[in-house]
Parts: sequence; structure tokens; C-alpha cells
Amino acid sequence: MRLASRSVVRGTGGGGSLLGDRGRRKEPGLKKKSQGQTLNGYRLEGPFAHENLTVFLIAGGERAGTGAYVTLEEALAKESITIHETGSVNQLELEYTGEVDLFICAGELVKGGRQDRALPFDLIIGKQSGRSPLPSFCVESARWGRRGAESAAQFTVSEHFLASKQARLAAKLDRDQGGVWKSVGEAVQHMSTSLGAKVASSESPTSYKLALEHEGLKKRVSDYVEALRKAPEGQPKAIGLAFAVNGEWVGFDVFGSRDLFTKLWPKLLQAAATEAIQGLWRAREPKAESKRAEAATLSKLLEALKKRPEKREQINPRTVAVTRDAERSALFETFDAAKEGAMVHENLIAK
Repeated sequence: MRLASRSVVRGTGGGGSLLGDRGRRKEPGLKKKSQGQTLNGYRLEGPFAHENLTVFLIAGGERAGTGAYVTLEEALAKESITIHETGSVNQLELEYTGEVDLFICAGELVKGGRQDRALPFDLIIGKQSGRSPLPSFCVESARWGRRGAESAAQFTVSEHFLASKQARLAAKLDRDQGGVWKSVGEAVQHMSTSLGAKVASSESPTSYKLALEHEGLKKRVSDYVEALRKAPEGQPKAIGLAFAVNGEWVGFDVFGSRDLFTKLWPKLLQAAATEAIQGLWRAREPKAESKRAEAATLSKLLEALKKRPEKREQINPRTVAVTRDAERSALFETFDAAKEGAMVHENLIAK
């Protein structure tokens, strides 16, 4: 899969970055609730833990100039967006008529069409922008037609993100459809092993989305979410989260505004919980080591990324994507070209 790429100039309004200080204001007065752990000037608030999942909130200043966005879930609820099947596995089409700019967060799953898809990249869509391309990857390899009463021509958004770091890397970094199929298949197998029950749906055994709707899995995910969902309360500076499974970092997501983070927090936590459940079988192995997630480990990943060249792409008129790839992690930054290059989202995925 290939995206158009052209050189762009990043503005100065983007604020700070966890990769390094890019003009971010210092934020005095944050209460020390995290055993003093910091990450390139941002504070890690926590840990908040349940079973094998450890979550830290990332607290710091909002990025200047980000502005307001609606999420994909909000736009679908307001019926201001339609996602069309095109007959191409790796490209759908969206039609947006909303009055506020739209932010689609990488990893969103959409259900329906001729096969369920994952939306692998962040996208910023201007208000009332009409029809535009929507990159996608299939997460249901054995279907190419209508399923039950669903529309084969359009999609509904699910309540899920793609909850497998291997699948996210296959889509965002490698852009490899075969790698996505392999990774989501392994994720479904691991969830089944962890739960001791088959989560694949008899209606469509290769559908990753339907596997996430398995009642037993939903109940286990709900247990994690209920234990951790209140973590951002009383944390007014929280703009992101980092999380670890079995003591090993999976990565972090940081957003340009508290508002955008707050909107996406429930689905991000749900995805982290799902990834933790996938890892339960490893935690139960006889030789499994007890590990603790440390900020210093994340800092080392960021230091290695600083030394790597950046790949810059303009995915659509509003979305500028910058990628850095190192041996142990990859970093994805998203900027809004219409708002002086304000940083909207920063995502690290550990390998």
C-alpha cells in the first residue's frame, strides 16, 4: 500500500513532543503522584494497575493551536459521516458533512462492507469536506460480500480499536496486508488461550471484530476497564497514556488537547485491556519473569528514535505524518497542516 508523499514545512505552533522539547511551556505545580517518574519533561501519573496491565497517565501542557475536533464515533452518532465500500481492500471512501473538523485516530475498526476493516493512520478531515479517500486494511480475510443483515456498501464504526501492537505495526509501519492478517489471527488465538474459550465467531471465523464481541471476552475486558476507568479523574493535566503488559511497555498515545484525550480515553483503555488479556497466557507460563514498567525504559526508546531519520508524508490536505523507526520501537507523529503544523497525536509502539 502506498500513500502520496510530498515535502511540507512544519509550523511552530505544535508545542512539545515526547521526542524532545519543541517550545512546550513548562508546567509548574504538578502534584507528585508518580514516584517522581518523568518522560522528557512530562510527568507520568500512576501507576494504575489491574492484573497484568499497568497504565500511566502522561501529564503536561496542551499543544498550542490544536483546536477542536470531533471523533469518528461522534461523527457517526451525529450521522455526519458515511463510510463507503469501494471494492478495494486497502481503500474505502468517506463522506463528511459535519460542521467541526474530524479526527480519525489510527486503529479504528469499522464493521460491515464486504469485509471488516481497520483504519491504520491518523486522519484530519476538514468540516464539510465531502468525499475523500480513506486508507484501510482488512481484518476479516475469508469474507468478500454481505454478512447477515449488514450493508455490503457501507460501514458502521465499532466501539473498538485494533488491540494488537503487532497488527498496528504491520499496518502503520510495514503497510503489509498479509502481516495484518497474520497478526490479528494470532491475537484471536492468544485471546482464546488466555480465556480458555474459543472467541472466533462461527458467523465469520476470520473476523477480528466479531471475535472482540465474544461475550466472555467482553466481560473480562469490562473487569479491567472498571478497575481503571477513573484514573484521569483529578488529573487535569493528563493528555495521554502509556501502558505495559506483563511489565513490558507496549507504548504510549499523547494528544494535542485534554479534550481529545478525554474523548478517546475509554476506547484506548479498552484496547489496552484487550491487549493485556491477549498476554495473560504468557504471564501464566512457569518461566515467566516478574517485570516492572519503568519510565527509564521508555526514555531509552525515545533516545534511540532521536537518532533515526524521519519519514515525512502529507497523507491528505490536512494530515502530515512523521515516522521514525528504530530497532526496538517506532514513533508516529501527526500534525494539522491547516493549524500551523500543530501536533495532534504522538504514538509510540514498542516492538
